This record gives sequence, C-alpha cells and structure tokens, in this order.
Amino acid sequence: MDIVELADKFFRAKEKFNQASLKMLESQSDEWQDYLTARDEYALAKQILALAKAEEYVVNYDLGCIPDLSDSKEIVLESHQTTFLIFDGLSPIISPKGNYKELGRAIIKCQECLITQFSYFNEKTLSNHPLFSKGLDECLGIGEVVNSLWKIEIMEKYSISGIEPTSLTNSVNNTFSNGYKHFIFILKNNIFECIAKNLVATFSQKSYLEIITEIINKDISEF
Repeated sequence: MDIVELADKFFRAKEKFNQASLKMLESQSDEWQDYLTARDEYALAKQILALAKAEEYVVNYDLGCIPDLSDSKEIVLESHQTTFLIFDGLSPIISPKGNYKELGRAIIKCQECLITQFSYFNEKTLSNHPLFSKGLDECLGIGEVVNSLWKIEIMEKYSISGIEPTSLTNSVNNTFSNGYKHFIFILKNNIFECIAKNLVATFSQKSYLEIITEIINKDISEF
C-alpha cells in the first residue's frame, strides 16, 4: 500500500475505534470484544502509517516481562558501557484468573549502552512526553523506538556509524546504527530510556540489596 492508502486505512480504523468507545460509554456494556478489536486495529494502523512515513514510533519489545506498575521499585546501576535496570517484574501474559504472574526481580542488562535517561513522571506529565502519541500511550511497559530521532542525534555526535551525517537523516531502515536501538521503559514513577545494542533479562527472588551487592562484586562485563 502507498501512503494515501495507509492513511485512509488509519482514519477508518480511528473512526471505528471512536464509535466502539462511544458505544461502550453509552451502553455501559460488559461486552468488551468489539472495543478491544477496534482498539487493536487502530493501534496497528497508526503504527504501520508512522513506520511507512519513517516517523519515530514506539513498538512493544518482548523481554518476557513487564514492570509492575503498582510498585516497580526501579533502580539503575551504571558502569562504563554496561547499565543494569532492576525492577519488580510481571509476566506479560494474563492468567485465566485475570492476574499477571509475579516473576520476582527483573534484572535488565543493557549491553554496550551508550547513553541513558532516567526521568520522573506522573500520570499528567506522561502525556507530555514527545513519544506519547507515537505509540508510548499503547506500550505495555517496554518498547523500542523505531526511527528514533534521539538515536540519530547520538549516532551523529559520536560518529559511531562512520556514515556522513547528511545520510543519517535519510536512512529509513536504520542501517547506519550498527545494531544500536533506542529502548524505553514505563515504570512506576519514572521513564527509563537508553541507546544500547541489546537487552538481556534475568530474574531473581533475591532482595534488591543482595542483587546489587552481587553485581558490584562481580566483573560487570561477565555478569
């Protein structure tokens, strides 16, 4: 499909979602299936249109866990090019009883991390994030920012790619990044962002103090 066709599909999905939302409000029905289907179609249409236009957009990133937004207790540890993000993790799959399984402490290793941002937010300020209307509002907790402007800025600043800056902004496929990605986490009271090559998740039932002590006492590069 070309941009015009994708845009038409997006507006039709948006209208369908608006009608489904209005129907839910008016009828106060417990029948959620039409609403959920319309919501997912709208989210997918918005994502496809943004990516086709080479705009930055947040897509969900599967790490086998999501932060516990009721109280994620997030902590960031940084050393050289290795960064650890620790939080209380849940399974992203809802159980038959409607609950998320507790996974204990999620220890996220950001491999070959170049830069991080760790900022405070609340429900009001989250909607002011520049990526909020670009997929962040629908993110399950961990996302990758495709066509990231921040990543382009960092790549240009440190000349990591070895490609002329003028060609960086014209790249749609991000081939210039040598595998670096812009990751974003929605936590209890913070948003954590980083540019790194990969994320590796492990889980532990130990206390935060035990985990932090273990990281500090080990060679971080081999953790």
